[in-house]
Amino acid sequence: MTKKNLIFTLILSILICIPLLLEEFLPGLHKLTYTLFVFIPLFMLFALGTVVSLIIILFRKFKKKKQNPLFLSTCIIFAFMLVSSAIVLLAPKSEFPTGSNLMEFNPDVWKTEKAQVWPGNGPSTREKMLKDLVKNVLPGKSRTEIETLLGPSLETDYFQSIDKDLIYYMGPERDNYMALDSEWLLIWLDENGIFQRYKIVND
Repeated sequence: MTKKNLIFTLILSILICIPLLLEEFLPGLHKLTYTLFVFIPLFMLFALGTVVSLIIILFRKFKKKKQNPLFLSTCIIFAFMLVSSAIVLLAPKSEFPTGSNLMEFNPDVWKTEKAQVWPGNGPSTREKMLKDLVKNVLPGKSRTEIETLLGPSLETDYFQSIDKDLIYYMGPERDNYMALDSEWLLIWLDENGIFQRYKIVND
């Protein structure tokens, strides 16, 4: 494999890994946007390149022609990138929407009106606190403690068919190219009135 092939493979590998880094480094960019306009086209390119390369290799073998080493290395690159992109595509997705780990939970900030307003670029303040809130703050808390931290549960017509205990508005929908809906935090308590689980839903 030539030096140019190695450089080309490295560049493509970095492009393929970008979706895995979005959560940490590009919270303002929706994963779906990247997937639609970069990842899927690259995946299709690798798939097409792999299929065409295999056809050419088989054709040359059928004609008993000598295989070109440079072409063979290019075929290997396409196959490698196809497998790598498939692994990324099928990898388990994060349980949190984009940008949920950008801030530590602060009850005073959470309860301000601007905390749930879309800033125009990236998630709302509440959405940035989500991971710390549900992983480190809510476990072990009672209804009274939760409502002291988050404010009273909202009285809303949304999700009335869902038998939840508490509901809070988070901000605009995330990880959707259109992003027309809103994001909500639903909370369930156990039989002792202690935090049991949560779910992020869009209306």
